[in-house]
Amino acid sequence: MSDGLQDVTVKQAKRLKNAGFRWETNTFYDIDGDRFFSPDLSNWIHDETAMTVSAPTVALALKWLRDVKGVPSFVGAVECVGNGKGVMYQGNFKGVDGWQIVSSADTHDAAEAALLDAVLAEIEKGGLE
Repeated sequence: MSDGLQDVTVKQAKRLKNAGFRWETNTFYDIDGDRFFSPDLSNWIHDETAMTVSAPTVALALKWLRDVKGVPSFVGAVECVGNGKGVMYQGNFKGVDGWQIVSSADTHDAAEAALLDAVLAEIEKGGLE
């Protein structure tokens, strides 16, 4: 975790790189999937090599998707009456077919990670640019 925030997984990091993610990060994965931290942000260019891939937080990755790729998205809390859970979290994004609910999860972090996966999948199949 970077500053208490959830880092993307190795798979998500590779998918982000393929989608064009090039923002500065100080956390990376190497080719073996080991995560490492570099306090010098000038090292962010390493994500351009075949040896490492940037590992932003999930929140930063979603911000990049909103700001650069133009994909509106958010995680919202939904009160669940009668199921004993209290609150569930749902990831939402606007695709070519309008707003889509992609996940319901017990935690904000889980909903955010599922949202990132759903948006990346939509980009990979050509549904979003």
